[in-house]
Amino acid sequence: MDIILHQLMLYVDSHPEEGTYKTLANLMIEHIDELAGMTIYDMADCFFVSTATLSRFCRMLGYNNFSHFKDKLQAPYGFQVDYTPEYLSGTYEQSLAYLQNQTLECLQNMRRHLSGQTLEEIARLIHDYQNVYIAGYMGYEFLFMYLQQKLGLFRKFIHVTPASSTPANRKNDYGPTDLVIMISLRGSPFTQKTLLSTLIQNNVPRILISQNTNAYYKEHYDRFFVIGGTPDNNLGMISLQFFIDELILTYYHLYKSELIL
Repeated sequence: MDIILHQLMLYVDSHPEEGTYKTLANLMIEHIDELAGMTIYDMADCFFVSTATLSRFCRMLGYNNFSHFKDKLQAPYGFQVDYTPEYLSGTYEQSLAYLQNQTLECLQNMRRHLSGQTLEEIARLIHDYQNVYIAGYMGYEFLFMYLQQKLGLFRKFIHVTPASSTPANRKNDYGPTDLVIMISLRGSPFTQKTLLSTLIQNNVPRILISQNTNAYYKEHYDRFFVIGGTPDNNLGMISLQFFIDELILTYYHLYKSELIL
């Protein structure tokens, strides 16, 4: 549910003009806790739109149809999945101690899975492809944008795109001379499915980066890298942050002669 809520808020923020779909998005946000129990006819009645309008809006958000949207809406996300019981139930001091232990564990696990040679390989691929797209769960988009900002200082301009949203007018944007790096920490099929089918159809070079050694669809990528850390909850974000920083540092060591500032 949290992914769809975030998508709806992004849609509202990125469409300042009033219109049917913005009104629909706002109504869905207002009733977000009720959507999972609604049919397409319930939503149409509640939000004063046709079922065809609902279906079109679901496709605009990147889903195949309303049923695909409902499946995503009912996916088990939320605080009880994103965080461990120890973290949620602890006091301030206990939660800090827990985070400290988790940080150390993430670093140790990352060292076991991710080598400097692997980081160099990823950095060189990013450098050598003219068009590079970083895609993944939009909750981590701020980390991808941080990478985008830092590589821009080397005149390396990468694109950041939510993996769960591939509008119809973008399906031909990707081609064999592009590189798409999918970051799916949990290896979730939901994060990858919408965009992956387009990449395969267009024969786009693609990399999967995950914390899950058994990530879904890993066999459909040209390269698969495991960065360490836990895929079980949002504390895995710690490892992603370290990975992004190490990738930037590796890129700096390889291409610091191209730095503009």
